[in-house]
Amino acid sequence: MPYQNNIPLAPDQLSRSQGDINGNFQILGAIGGIPGVNNSAGINVAPGAGFNYLYLNVGNNPPAGSVFANNNALYSSAVAAVNELFVNKNNQAGPVQIPFTKSILSTAVAPANGLPGWSYLPSGIIIKWGIIAVPNIAAGGTANFDATVPFTRFFAATLGNGNSGGANYSSQISALSTVSITVVNRGTALGTYVAANVYYCVIGY
Repeated sequence: MPYQNNIPLAPDQLSRSQGDINGNFQILGAIGGIPGVNNSAGINVAPGAGFNYLYLNVGNNPPAGSVFANNNALYSSAVAAVNELFVNKNNQAGPVQIPFTKSILSTAVAPANGLPGWSYLPSGIIIKWGIIAVPNIAAGGTANFDATVPFTRFFAATLGNGNSGGANYSSQISALSTVSITVVNRGTALGTYVAANVYYCVIGY
């Protein structure tokens, strides 16, 4: 029996609509956490189509405490006046709050090409990217990461050639930390360096 949103109506007799009301409560049982109740086909008219949307009121943060610490939760909250979706999950250190919709797009409406940026992943991993103008010197060029969401640890980094001006070179990471990355462009001849823009992408948390 599908969910009925017009039960009961004013002229309905309880004896005739009681089954429909009970059916509605059973369908909505999955929202209340009743085990074994699958309401995705019942609430939406199209079988198996699931929910049309889920509205989460901003500001209803999950309760703190040990009872909640072992459970997962999805909620909406404001970060720097921008509404974001959060997931409450547990890692090895305990419960963490991850704003998994937060990214550079939360603060920049239309980021320019090559603008350094960052984004959360639902797991809590953070990805940062940008471009470095590397000079033709042994010291290379350094780019500082966007400090809006700082890294605690970095895991890996990749490089991609930018504007090389036709010169052959090999981009290498000479230094990597939680706040910056330094890249050297080595030329084909020993001891030579090439000035070129280099794209980088770093993941961490």
